[in-house]
Amino acid sequence: MIGFLRRLTPDQQVTALFLLVFGVLALASAALLLLSMRERDPATGRRFGSSEDLRHARALLRTSWGMALVFWFAWALGDVMATLLFALVSFLALREFVTLSPTRRSDHRGLVLAFFVVLPLQYLLVARGASNLLTVFIPV
Repeated sequence: MIGFLRRLTPDQQVTALFLLVFGVLALASAALLLLSMRERDPATGRRFGSSEDLRHARALLRTSWGMALVFWFAWALGDVMATLLFALVSFLALREFVTLSPTRRSDHRGLVLAFFVVLPLQYLLVARGASNLLTVFIPV
């Protein structure tokens, strides 16, 4: 199996990955549908599919479908859109991390540099294919 995957081009590998992800999501959706169609519980009279766990699973599955579709659309629209999507996700994740971290007033200059200089510069290097500069520029 690994030998087969290694013989594929990177584009074909990503296609196989999306087929796998969408296949797992389709199976999970079908299983959730079957669980929600079960008969009523004789003791309580409620449907088995109306439990809090199944509502949580439905919400999680809906979110997973949404994320998978967004990443698929970005990949289908080309390298530039995929890079922009990952840049946006990185920016939002860094913003969330900094929001949860204790910061002082003296940290603001470094944070502005990280958000508006370093992060865009890293993705610019990725978009231009400058992997030699990118490996040197990644902060450790």
